[in-house]
Amino acid sequence: MKIQEALNLYQALVTGKLKNLRGAKLAYALLRNQSIFRNELGLIEKSFNNNEKYIEYEEKRLNLLNKYVERNEKGNPLFEEDKINYKVSEANKILYLEELEILRKEYENDIKDQKEKVDAYNSMIEKENVPFEYHKISLNDLPDDIITEQMQLLMPIIKEE
Repeated sequence: MKIQEALNLYQALVTGKLKNLRGAKLAYALLRNQSIFRNELGLIEKSFNNNEKYIEYEEKRLNLLNKYVERNEKGNPLFEEDKINYKVSEANKILYLEELEILRKEYENDIKDQKEKVDAYNSMIEKENVPFEYHKISLNDLPDDIITEQMQLLMPIIKEE
């Protein structure tokens, strides 16, 4: 099983995407794997943690954004149409971008190091197999009413018989 597949399965387990599946053997396998994945995947992710300087950069970047973001009458930040990015007024955009560029230059090496770390992590989780043992289940232990999306998530832990 690739690390990315383990991450996807773990996310499905903790978000309840597999909660309607029935059967004692399946429930045992899922709970056991959830515990294994939480511990083992956590160790993998910790090895790629952000460095202190990058965290400092992110805090300053967010403070800067908070300084220039548009707010509603209750003082809450407004979002762009994409509902992801905060909205900065045209009047403040130039000031914001100038200060952001200064900040980026100050932390240029830390930003570069973080990008390399993220790229290495993403490459690793897509290409490498999990470096730990996990609990496999038999196809016979799956309920008949399983849907395709659930089956796809469980494929890496199904024993070939």
